[in-house]
Amino acid sequence: MPRCRASCTLLRTSQWLCVQRTTLQHYNTDQHRFLPHRTHHLLLNCCCCFTVQTFSSTAHQMDTSPLKEVQVPPAPGQKHSHTVVFLHGRGDNAPHFCESLQYSRDSRGRTLSDAFPSFRWVFPQAPSRKPGEWNQWFDVWNVKNFAENENLQAEGLREVVPKIRNILAREANDLDGRWEKIILMGISMGSATSVHTLFNLDIPSPETRLGAFIGFSGRCPFAGQTLDEMRRTLQVESCPAHGDVLKKTPMLLEHCANDPLVLVEWGRKQCEVLRGFGANVTWREYPDGGHWINSPRGIDDAVAFLTAALELEQATNDSENLGTQG
Repeated sequence: MPRCRASCTLLRTSQWLCVQRTTLQHYNTDQHRFLPHRTHHLLLNCCCCFTVQTFSSTAHQMDTSPLKEVQVPPAPGQKHSHTVVFLHGRGDNAPHFCESLQYSRDSRGRTLSDAFPSFRWVFPQAPSRKPGEWNQWFDVWNVKNFAENENLQAEGLREVVPKIRNILAREANDLDGRWEKIILMGISMGSATSVHTLFNLDIPSPETRLGAFIGFSGRCPFAGQTLDEMRRTLQVESCPAHGDVLKKTPMLLEHCANDPLVLVEWGRKQCEVLRGFGANVTWREYPDGGHWINSPRGIDDAVAFLTAALELEQATNDSENLGTQG
């Protein structure tokens, strides 16, 4: 069952892009049922590139076409300094996810993009695994027990990880090859996909690291395997023989204890796996927030983490007011 039955209309006016989503109903993941959905109007102060496309893939034919994406440039008058590539969750899409982030703000009332006005934001859109189905990065057999028939998840990851790597490489190239100015983020299934992108990412630069990785409400597919076993399971081409990217990239994982979809213990396991592979992971856990980003504390923590990890000039003492540490 698709998450949304929707039509999208794009209207470019000057430097504003209006994304109008007229949706008859949507799937509420908290209540596990379809609900009436209002019409959304998304205004982005950007020249945004997004095309609605029907994706198709089968178990016998891998889709090699690039992912569709929403791109949001730095604020007017700001020179492009960093790029964030942010992967949405299962059943969502790039325009809606981009819009939804505007409602998550820090204790100063800022969105993530407000806090980092010189950042460019890229929101790739997951394909629908089959026509008419909702968007997801990979197939899951049982959302209550992700380990059941877990190998089913490998096919989708094998398909999308190279595409995400290509986006990261393109954005690094736009910043003169400065991979340390690229930030990878993901929420829910987007976080799970992001960590496997990191497992299979080889950075051709002396830094051999990304600027940072942040995962919200995530987990780690194939958590019982070693790094080499995970790479053999996915069989992604051109994967590294080392774990330098994992060891050198600063990482933040955030999870809400009352998450009903991706249980907090799965997030803790994701943290344990990454640390076991040599990663420097900061863990933040919040008592509430559901299957989303805790606000304002979760946004405060993300801003403080990025400010420190990227050694930005606007560093503040926000890091003193963090959530539960681990």
